[in-house]
Amino acid sequence: MSVPPSVLVTGASGFIGRHVVNALSRTRWDIHCVARRGLDPIPDGVVWHEADLLEPGTAGRLVRDIAPAAIVHLAWNATPGTFWESPDNLDWVAASIELYRAFARSGGKRAVFAGTCAEYDWSYENMDELETPLLPRTLYGISKSALFELLNAACSRDGVEFAWARLFYLYGPFEDEKRLVPDVIRALIKGTPAACGPGVAERDFMHVEDVAKAIVAILEDTYCGPVNVASGRCVPLREIIQEIGRQVGRPELIQLGARPAPPNEPQKLFAATTVLRERIGFCEGRGLTEGLAETINWWRKKISDVR
Repeated sequence: MSVPPSVLVTGASGFIGRHVVNALSRTRWDIHCVARRGLDPIPDGVVWHEADLLEPGTAGRLVRDIAPAAIVHLAWNATPGTFWESPDNLDWVAASIELYRAFARSGGKRAVFAGTCAEYDWSYENMDELETPLLPRTLYGISKSALFELLNAACSRDGVEFAWARLFYLYGPFEDEKRLVPDVIRALIKGTPAACGPGVAERDFMHVEDVAKAIVAILEDTYCGPVNVASGRCVPLREIIQEIGRQVGRPELIQLGARPAPPNEPQKLFAATTVLRERIGFCEGRGLTEGLAETINWWRKKISDVR
């Protein structure tokens, strides 16, 4: 019997990472995970490594010890409200380069790194990974874009298959409660007003479990280059907020316009998903209504357990 290939997942206890680990646990991979804190429970067959990749030398030692055939790099600072301009972005560029160099030197074959829709020029509405120019305007977006350019060139030189998963807007279980969807859900479940912005901006949302499955599909493919990971549908934020109100049964608590819209916010952002659908062969598993219902039920249980 052949030995299954090994994969290292970074940021494995985070919002996206824990779902990627669960998706991988149902596949052929020998899974190694690294994060600053453990995951509870750890899926059967997963080897866990608690480590801080921002400490110089840590990434190199870890990769040399594991010598994975593949890597899924998700670790990064994503603290709501601060990550856009955090100096940690520069630290994560350096740590990511160290991680990649150790991976290439240890004989790694395929690397999937997480990018962001914030790399694109937001004066365009439909973001096409093969056509839309990159023009990031935050330190976060600039850092991700610069890392993409560096690794794309390095992987070509080193003979490593490299895919860059550009993530758009996510929601689902374990999301930081300060973000839009959990903020509204939690307020309505608790019976308190949900103060929201005007909600006129339109965004492309995908449930985090579908995002995780898409990342695994990219890992198991041979495609190299950027891939938008999104639904390809643009939905006004007020429709998402109102659907939450309808499903929770407390629409009267929604206060649209109680908060100002973020400055310089683009009206519309959504992804072209031809590469994901036709080249990778991935199809989203749930629509927004179903995904919100699952997410609301998860938050109901979590809030009930705390009480």
